[in-house]
Amino acid sequence: MPTNQASTTPNVNPFETRWIRPDSVDFLCSGETQLPELLECMLNATQPCELIGDHGIGKTTLAYSLLQQARNLEIESQLIRCGKDGGSVDWREQFRRNRLLILDEFEQLSTWQRRKVKQLARKTNTATLIIAHQTQGLPALLSTSTTQSLLSNLTALKSLVRQLQIQSQQPQLILDQDVENLFNKLRGNSRDVLFTCYDLFEQRRIKKPVANG
Repeated sequence: MPTNQASTTPNVNPFETRWIRPDSVDFLCSGETQLPELLECMLNATQPCELIGDHGIGKTTLAYSLLQQARNLEIESQLIRCGKDGGSVDWREQFRRNRLLILDEFEQLSTWQRRKVKQLARKTNTATLIIAHQTQGLPALLSTSTTQSLLSNLTALKSLVRQLQIQSQQPQLILDQDVENLFNKLRGNSRDVLFTCYDLFEQRRIKKPVANG
């Protein structure tokens, strides 16, 4: 669900980038694994863990939701987008200050940086979650099957698409069947589904007849 209300002007598209950014929507859990349990698992881990998955399936959205969950509990925590900010990070200071570190786009760090970060993570009491597209040789936070069902989740994606349209007070032009068709066509890439929903919403809004009166 968007953390900010969309504008209710007639021309708003609920699938604009500002409403579907990873830090603008809540991660919707579906199934047995819930955010509080996942956060507790991370905090109780005795070594850094990794969360591995393909592009666009919700890893970064999950990361932001976990960060917010931790901060709601007043746990000192930080999410670092390594591809964007990794080169300027004081890693020792981050591990000293925070109880929880979530490192997204980890593979975009240099080999030396990745080695340094993993060494610091093993030596400190900071719970560390590394998010990447390929394994970094660390224990998995969740089993492969659980990760797949948690992230690439059609039920949660349908719910998000409905919520985005409701929050923006726009007609429900994108239906559950549309989401399912796109999800299958785009091989579970939720990000691409939402981008495609933008175009589909525009097409249907243009064709939708205007009520008289």
